[in-house]
Amino acid sequence: MEYCVRDSGCMPTRYVVRDLCAYLDSLLQDLAKDLGGLKRFIPFGGTLKKIEGKISPDLYFKLDTYNKIFYIPAKHNYDLNETLFISSEPKDHLFSLKDAIYCCFITMKLKEEIFSISETAREQVEK
Repeated sequence: MEYCVRDSGCMPTRYVVRDLCAYLDSLLQDLAKDLGGLKRFIPFGGTLKKIEGKISPDLYFKLDTYNKIFYIPAKHNYDLNETLFISSEPKDHLFSLKDAIYCCFITMKLKEEIFSISETAREQVEK
């Protein structure tokens, strides 16, 4: 996680958001393993579908929203003319600095929620 923050001064915001999403994705994979719903790596949205009903509806909603707002656009959207969510001003980047900062705080909050129910996720981060 530290590399996302440390390198953000020289990285486009898209890469900061993408790396934060990859970090949360790895924690979600660990959570899915703990819940018995994952045998191999699958994308974030697929993992989320596998554990639907095994996590609280509130956490599911937050993770699904995160996937739609941050992860999918960071990985797949290259249209700078499309307004995604937080910032509506004209863009020269897909994510503004404000977007990237919001993503960081939201990622850390979701990390804590995953840690509270996944021993594997906590252990992976502590290594």
